[in-house]
Amino acid sequence: MQHIVCTNEFGSIEFGVEPPYILQNPEGISGLTSRTQTQQGYLQDGDTRLSNSDEKRFLTLDIMIMACSHNDLELKKRFIQKMFNPKVETELLFNNDNFSSRLKVYAESRPRYTTDKSYVTQQMILRLVAHQPYYEGEELTESMLTEIKNFEFPVEFSPAIEFSTQGDSLAVIENDGDVPTPVTLEFTGPAQNPKITNLTTEEFVKVERTLLAEEKLIVTTEYGNKKVLFDDGAGNITNSFGFISDDTVFFQLEVGTNEIKYTADTGVETAEATIKWRERFAGY
Repeated sequence: MQHIVCTNEFGSIEFGVEPPYILQNPEGISGLTSRTQTQQGYLQDGDTRLSNSDEKRFLTLDIMIMACSHNDLELKKRFIQKMFNPKVETELLFNNDNFSSRLKVYAESRPRYTTDKSYVTQQMILRLVAHQPYYEGEELTESMLTEIKNFEFPVEFSPAIEFSTQGDSLAVIENDGDVPTPVTLEFTGPAQNPKITNLTTEEFVKVERTLLAEEKLIVTTEYGNKKVLFDDGAGNITNSFGFISDDTVFFQLEVGTNEIKYTADTGVETAEATIKWRERFAGY
């Protein structure tokens, strides 16, 4: 049976199989509507499929409130009205015996109370919408050391040989989710022009700056939520899109195997980058 923990800036509330908030007949938990884009040429039989995208997710939660007194019932109703404000984002944490995931939602409308009530009970309907429709798993992390290029010796070779020193610069990441997923990249100094490349797609994020020790650049690649933040190590964080190259691509991890490489023009063997992501699932 589902247990849903709802959390936002106003607090937390749990819907499940036990009082005071009993979850009944949730809708929209599974299944997801998709939209297919097509075009039809002159006198073409049928049409041509261009692309496909999933729609936002709508959820309806039927809740029975069970209180210990009438005053307690009114207090619980008041708290729910405050929690599920359409202007406030709420994180839903889903738990059952096999799987745990999260979904960020807004209330599509204010909570609605039905006429099915008593002195200490009240039936309630919540209508929620997830504009990013996929469930997200636990945050996963991969740390990498840089490969330092252009390592020079005072000796000439014929033919020329290029040397480098390499730590754990290549990582293989498996995305076991249902769809590609965005990443958060953290570049830590000291390093000059560090770069992370997804060899699977040949897309990369390159920093055009020398990061000093304790400095960090944080890049988020989520569609509609792209960020480039510079942390100077002294508690000052600023927006810094100008620190990345013009040909940078805010790449995602493809479903399946992704080979990720971290390099820098110059630096030290302790230069490090961290990749964080959450696998995304179309259904629960």
